[in-house]
Order: sequence, then structure tokens, then C-alpha cells
Amino acid sequence: MTTNLSTGRQRSGHSFGLHLEVSAQVVTVCHRLRELAMTIHGEQFSAGLRGVLRSIKEKSRTVPELARMRPVSRQHMQQVVDILIERKLARSVTNPAHARSNLIEITSKGRKEFDRMMQIEKSIVEESFTQAGLARLAELSKGLQWYLSELETMKHKLEEKQ
Repeated sequence: MTTNLSTGRQRSGHSFGLHLEVSAQVVTVCHRLRELAMTIHGEQFSAGLRGVLRSIKEKSRTVPELARMRPVSRQHMQQVVDILIERKLARSVTNPAHARSNLIEITSKGRKEFDRMMQIEKSIVEESFTQAGLARLAELSKGLQWYLSELETMKHKLEEKQ
């Protein structure tokens, strides 16, 4: 056992190893989900395109806001948005809160396409998971919510020290 100097809490020696193991598993799950989505939707709808559609379906956002939600540059996000606009899945509209940064909103066609993709994924998930599997997935979701909260706390503490 070691003692965390900042909190005084006792910790086992393998906590960092466990953190690394969970991090690696999360990355692997992300890769598998990306592969699965590409198998389902093809290259026409990359993870980036689907993710931005999901974000603007929730709420219209600026390109800088969309970029801050992901580990990408504003320029890269602009390229993704341009593809969505070109395909008429999104449009750029005047932003009343900011004269130089338009809002990106989903179009009717974009909403229909996104809903169609989600329906396909829903049917596959419903066919694939048993009730016991869904219960474990719900448990996992709670665990990941907790982990994300811990990572945010860690981030804020590090930012305060700087």
C-alpha cells in the first residue's frame, strides 16, 4: 500500500496498472465500435460525420464548439462540416450571438439520415444482446460515467496547479 500525499488516502500499488488496463480496454472498444459502424454504414458515413450529426441534432453549434467537443482542430472540423453541408445534411445559419461564427444546424434530410442510421444500429443491438447482456451494459455505462467524472476531477486539479 502507498499513501497519496495530496489526499492522505491509502492506495494499492496496482492502481496505476488498473487505470492503464481500463484505458486500453476503452480504446479497444472505441476501435471495435468504429469498425462495426463502418461495416454497417460504409465509408460514406465516417465516425466523424456521424458524431457531428449527433451533436447538431441535439443543438445547433458553431464549428469551434464542435471542435472543442473532440480532439480535433477547428480546421479539421470545418472540413467535416463542409462535407455535411455539401451533402445537404447540415446548413450554416446566422448566429445571433456571434456575427463571425455561424451556427451549424441539421437539415430535415440530415435528421432523417441520422434517424435511419440509428434505427439500423438499434435493430442490430436488439438482436445481439440478451437481457443479461443489456444489464451488464447498463452496469458498464454507470462505471464509465463514474470514470469520466474522476478523469474530469483529475484534469481540474492539474489545471489548478498550473
